[in-house]
Amino acid sequence: RIEQGAAELRALQQEATRALQEARPAAPEGRGRREVIADFDTGLPDGWTTSGEAFVDAVTPAGRPVVSLGDRGVAAAGVADSGLHGKKLQGDLRSPTFTLEQPKLYVLMKSTGPVQVRVVVDGHFMHEFHTLLVKGTILKGKGADTKGKWEWKQFAADLVKYVGHEVYLEFSDLGDGSIAIDEISYERPGDYNQPRGFELGEAAANALAPFLARAAEIEKRVPAPVRALGTADGNAENERVHIRGSHANLGEEVPRRFLEALGGNAVPADEPGSGRLQLAARVADPENPLTARVFVNRLWHHLTGRGIVPTVDDFGVMGMEPSHPQLLDWMARDFTANGWSMKRAIRQIVTSRTYAMSCVPAADPAAVARHDADNVLLHKFRVRRLPAESIRDGVLATSGRLDRRMFGDSVPVHLTTFMEGRGRPKGGPLDGAGRRSIYIAIRRNFLPDFQMAFDMPSPFSTMGRRSVSNVPAQALVMMNDPFVIGQAGVWAKRLCGEIPESGARIRRAYLEAFSREPSEAEVGAAREFLAAQAKLHGCPPGDPKVWGDFCHVLFNQKEYIFLR
Repeated sequence: RIEQGAAELRALQQEATRALQEARPAAPEGRGRREVIADFDTGLPDGWTTSGEAFVDAVTPAGRPVVSLGDRGVAAAGVADSGLHGKKLQGDLRSPTFTLEQPKLYVLMKSTGPVQVRVVVDGHFMHEFHTLLVKGTILKGKGADTKGKWEWKQFAADLVKYVGHEVYLEFSDLGDGSIAIDEISYERPGDYNQPRGFELGEAAANALAPFLARAAEIEKRVPAPVRALGTADGNAENERVHIRGSHANLGEEVPRRFLEALGGNAVPADEPGSGRLQLAARVADPENPLTARVFVNRLWHHLTGRGIVPTVDDFGVMGMEPSHPQLLDWMARDFTANGWSMKRAIRQIVTSRTYAMSCVPAADPAAVARHDADNVLLHKFRVRRLPAESIRDGVLATSGRLDRRMFGDSVPVHLTTFMEGRGRPKGGPLDGAGRRSIYIAIRRNFLPDFQMAFDMPSPFSTMGRRSVSNVPAQALVMMNDPFVIGQAGVWAKRLCGEIPESGARIRRAYLEAFSREPSEAEVGAAREFLAAQAKLHGCPPGDPKVWGDFCHVLFNQKEYIFLR
């Protein structure tokens, strides 16, 4: 809807401009020329880029008048104006990177509403220290609103520290306002403070009225953009070697290229853009064997418990050698030959004879122990513990509480009395509203203690291979955590409400917990346990409280959290 509305406004602005020019307005006043960093007299300068909708086709020509829907009149000549197609559109205008030659930097601009101007040094956009300020603040809010008048703005005086550094400028229209830029210069002329304008007759002003009314109607239909953290592609730049990792000790400049070890060629010097797209193409090139190998190895690791290359994050000389190199190569080739389909690769593994093997070795155990004691060659399948999120989701699924809806807002993590600290948020429900673990909000200072007990990694960095521990705390969590106890009660109430006969109820519980029927010995043990708990609680054997204890016992079986 944003793109459609923007296209309608641009078409309307062009139509209004044609009507305006038929009214024969006077030619713009001239101005003297001098050395500037950039102006817009001949269009968008080389290397300047836009994102969003506000600055698309938004540079006014120097020799003829055009309509500004945002100003509800005629735009200044030779400027970049985010309000040309109305004030509702938002976007950014960025300069190419250039070397700062003088300590003072000025911009002649006009703005209304929420806009922002930055000068960014050495690419450090996210750090306030390197995002240089205008007169003590980033030019935004009240400091950026010139009330619709043309003004010269000087960037912060401490630019003197960065003479000789690489910088770029960014102008952002952030809401229902606009910003127009006439020129950027190292000097502020005392006798020039207005861009060139047009003198219009009465007929030309009257010609705009119907177009402005239509523009207002279109703007009502244009929604505000949804923002997400992203990276804009700049102009081509090479980096210099940081000797011993120090940014203050720079070596020679290194041309952009893919890894030499993988036969990567240098990016041509005249190729536009940062090279990210070309890098992505080389990473995903079928002739590059590394990407496909790493990917299928990670699938194998997650499905079998150990990668063909155990060091899933390290295929280099410090990593471990593959246990089945021919299989890894075959899977990588098959993966790329079939469109890099993850679903197909997973299906291929889980339907294989290897994945269907028992965890009990078929061969002589003594002989197997001599040749493959650590089961590296997979003479049997590996016993694997479920990851933390699967254990929690499994408890919810077994109890019948799991909400299987996809998407939606995250659920705040449940906070216990022991979870104290700075910035303590409002806690969520004990069962996370039944949502899958992927929907539980992650706050680094308040992590879910149930999942942390089962080796959920701390969300501070990427982790290709999780730790898998087997410690007493895990058994204690399954026995004592209020979440587990509560879900055992939910499960018991559902079973008692659905199945009246105790024997059938026991069999259903085993099917839901372990996907198998109980043995006769297990049925007998269950009946004895239920009778003992009924006596302990002083209630009938069919009471949900008694069955809640039974369901809690099933949750605590090793079979519930281990696959074999």
